[in-house]
Amino acid sequence: SLQRRLTLCLYMSTSGAHEGTTTITVFFEGTANPIRPVVTQIGELFALCDALDVTDPQVAAGEASHLKMGFDGCGVVAGLPGALFAFGLAPQCDAVVARLEALASSSEACRQRLSVNVLGLSRGGIAALQLAKKLESASTALRDRLRLALLLFDPVPGNLVFTARHLDFLAAVGMPGVLTTASGVLDLSASPVSSVLAVYPHEPLPDIAFHAPLLPAYPPAAEVVEDATLGCHQGALYPVGLTRGSPVAAACRLSAHRLVDALRERGTRLRPAAGGGGAFASECLRDCEAALREPERASRRIAHCAGPAGATVRRARSARLLNRHHLELLAAEAPGEARARVEAAVAQPSAMPLFLLSVQRGGGEGGGASAAQRQALDALAWLERRGV
Repeated sequence: SLQRRLTLCLYMSTSGAHEGTTTITVFFEGTANPIRPVVTQIGELFALCDALDVTDPQVAAGEASHLKMGFDGCGVVAGLPGALFAFGLAPQCDAVVARLEALASSSEACRQRLSVNVLGLSRGGIAALQLAKKLESASTALRDRLRLALLLFDPVPGNLVFTARHLDFLAAVGMPGVLTTASGVLDLSASPVSSVLAVYPHEPLPDIAFHAPLLPAYPPAAEVVEDATLGCHQGALYPVGLTRGSPVAAACRLSAHRLVDALRERGTRLRPAAGGGGAFASECLRDCEAALREPERASRRIAHCAGPAGATVRRARSARLLNRHHLELLAAEAPGEARARVEAAVAQPSAMPLFLLSVQRGGGEGGGASAAQRQALDALAWLERRGV
């Protein structure tokens, strides 16, 4: 009974019983992609995830401590309405919530933390945000045990920025997400998200492609990293083994390294594959250095963003480092060089910015220190926290 479960949980919490962790990793593919066969690194990582597949609600989790769920893109499951209007995402999120609630309500789960890592590409990234939104109304039993980490790769709602910002009158009267997908996930400040890694390829598509990315408002206590990277949307996330020698090879290598590291840091078990190891990290560092030497060409992607100021994904004309990922790679391999470049940017931010590729909320304008100064100071603080 419910009373018996609550009594058992209270006993275990007051008797010092060991608390374990159940890790469940959720994979949402991009709009037109199935999770199987493999099309992008989302499907590849789902296959490499060493966990019990509980996507089918009939599969019992049993005593497994590592679980996974994987979902086809909304265009695959809902056809044209999915491709145009993101239909099909809500039932997938409901299936995840149902699984999590079942885990949280079981008598065994009263001593287990639930570590939920959610990886999504494009509309799959929007699914991850919708899941976080749905978990705002999760049961107390689930919220008390939940650690929710989002790994977003170019989350794209499929709406024009102008439409979502100025024409979604239902969002303005408290009904977000009805007229535009974007408005339904712009505000996650009340969600149980604890950490976010959001990666945005910098190369823009024409406005008519409806591929403006989205940057929501997250809970104030959440640890959030938003970074720009090489490539154009899904073209930066094809499997590494299929792209060697191609123009997108470097972008795909950097994405693989970033996602594999992020998943493992958050407790997801992955079988060995491309995307890990010191040699691969060194290759990625060489990719970053090579990208800095490419011809100067500035670009920007306008993004959906909570608040009036907007946001952009930008490429500067020149810089000292490619992006935040480059800083992390360099700090691991040559910490002295990493610190020297950051300190140079702190001393002379107007001469050359720290990052060639960056995500800037508020357009990077006004408010005291410039965007370049804030970028450099934040990077220096990050190095000092790690003793570099």
